[in-house]
Amino acid sequence: MGKKQSLVQLLALLMLGTAAFLLNRNQAVPEDADELAREEWLQKGFFPVLAATVISGINTAFTQMVLTEKRNSYLFSMELAIIGIGVLLAKMFSTEEGQKILSTGEYERLTEGMDGWIMVPVGLQAAGGIIVGLVVKYAGGVRKGFGLVIGILLTAVLQSVLEGTPVTGVQCFAAVLVTTSLYLHANYPPQKETDKTKQKAS
Repeated sequence: MGKKQSLVQLLALLMLGTAAFLLNRNQAVPEDADELAREEWLQKGFFPVLAATVISGINTAFTQMVLTEKRNSYLFSMELAIIGIGVLLAKMFSTEEGQKILSTGEYERLTEGMDGWIMVPVGLQAAGGIIVGLVVKYAGGVRKGFGLVIGILLTAVLQSVLEGTPVTGVQCFAAVLVTTSLYLHANYPPQKETDKTKQKAS
């Protein structure tokens, strides 16, 4: 995107990634799991999530690049939604159940068990996509990452409050990491060439 990151900002991003890992580590394989379970967790858990994270980062960078070229973010979000619908339909009809629906023509089974409430998650997902597009366009993908981790932190806190479980020390440490990384990233941008020249002259 042509935007450089200072060493302090890179450190802040590393701290942010560490906080995200700590907040999600409770979903990792238990410590008392055997070697086979650990290997399965790596193959079917860690590595797929790592690949998805890399793809998500590339997608965010591409989205930011497209939206900064004076593209309409609402139109871009609608285009992504149409592509997503096509991919989901293709995936569904590639399954055994989907093949049965295609062969019998019983397309009403696609909406079986649905009612008007189905539009609530659909609407929330659509609104979330639009908001993410606006955030990426006007704030950038890095700040979107900060917002995502802060959202995970708030989710952990709300889960503790609603379920009556105490906030763990790991969650408190992750909160400190997020707060510190946000402060460092906001207050220590890369120095401009003119500032460097003045420092050398002095």
